[in-house]
Parts: sequence; C-alpha cells; structure tokens
Amino acid sequence: MKQLLYTFSLICLGLFYSGCSEEEIALYNEEMAINFSTAQILSYNFDDADYVNGVTVKEAEFQVRLQGGMLTAERTFCLTTMANNNYATMTQVELKNPYTYTALEDVVQIYTLAVHRPAKLSSQEKVGCSLTFDWENPATQFDKGIADLTVCTIEVNFNIEPSYWDTYTWGEYSDNKYLFMMDTLDKTYNDMGMNDVATVKQAYQQYKDEGNAPILDGKGVEITFPEV
Repeated sequence: MKQLLYTFSLICLGLFYSGCSEEEIALYNEEMAINFSTAQILSYNFDDADYVNGVTVKEAEFQVRLQGGMLTAERTFCLTTMANNNYATMTQVELKNPYTYTALEDVVQIYTLAVHRPAKLSSQEKVGCSLTFDWENPATQFDKGIADLTVCTIEVNFNIEPSYWDTYTWGEYSDNKYLFMMDTLDKTYNDMGMNDVATVKQAYQQYKDEGNAPILDGKGVEITFPEV
C-alpha cells in the first residue's frame, strides 16, 4: 500500500510541475523585449508664447518598458518614424539613436526626443507620425514586444488662440489677426493692453499702404479692428 501511495504521489507531483513549470520556464527563458509604456497618442504642444519667443523645437519625453524580466547589463535600441495615415503632414522628429537602457533596477525608463513646430497652425492642418523601434538597426539589442505597444503615435499641435479674447477691444478673433498683432508688438495677448490697439491699427494701415494684400480671417474676410 505504501508503495502504491508513493507512486501515486510521484505521478501527481509530476503532473503539477508539467502544468505550471512550462509557463515559468517560458518566463525565465524569454528573450528580453521592449515596448512603449502606452499605446495612447503622445501629444506635444506649441503655443503663442513659443511663437513670440521663436521656439521652433522642443525636447519631449516618452517611456519604454521592458518585457521578460530585468536586465543584468545595459542594452541599446534605436527608433525610427514613419507616416501615419491619420495626419495630412508628417511631423519632423529628431531622434537620439542609439538609446541606452541603463535603469537595471527598473522595468521603465524615460527618454527624450525633439519635435519641431509645425509650419502651419493646428486649425489648418493636422501634423503627426508613427514612432516605432528600428528592428533592422544592429544597435537594437531587444526582441519585439507586444505588437500593440511597439508603435505609438506622435501628434504635435501648434495652437496660438488665447483662452480668453476681448472682442470689444480687438474685434473678432482669427489666427491671422493674432499673428499680425504678435508680429507687431512682439508679445502675447496676455501682455497686450488698450494702449497697444492704436499701434496695431497704425501698423496694419502701413502694411496695406506698402502694397501688401489684406490679411484675411478664417472665413476669407479681411481682418478689422474696432474704433475705441
């Protein structure tokens, strides 16, 4: 009887290990892979202050996550960009290839890239691209990770419209009007006051007197400034 129980125990134990150890072995033998930390859109913004200050490039952060455990030594990877059908124009991105994973005690690390300000305002054109790992580059020392997380979207917005606009002082808002105001005064709306109205109106009249075409708003109508 004891021999029979011993044999049965061995069989059960063998079944137990065959059922659970395959997953464990796969986990520990899995090649190190790399993913982006999120499948959501990475959105970066330029505003009116950036326009006045001449900021055309910004450093932007993104995160990557390890898959397969922890590293025991540093490894490198490279990125590349490609067109995204959701955007009419592909944004300009500067990558710092190769990137090095140095956070050996963590599975997430933050990196940076540089995005360029779009040539057109976001109200006129959507700008973006897809960012993915460059698997063909020999400096990429990781395997592919989860398919949905090996590509992410970069969207760059160029929005200058202030959150508040005084129509009594400046008339109806339009991007082209505001651009002319900033070009004339070299400051943003938040720093503009009543004393600036006459300066802008005089500059616009001089602009037209010099033979330049009228500036049109978003509806194709020439911009105007109230009499105050």
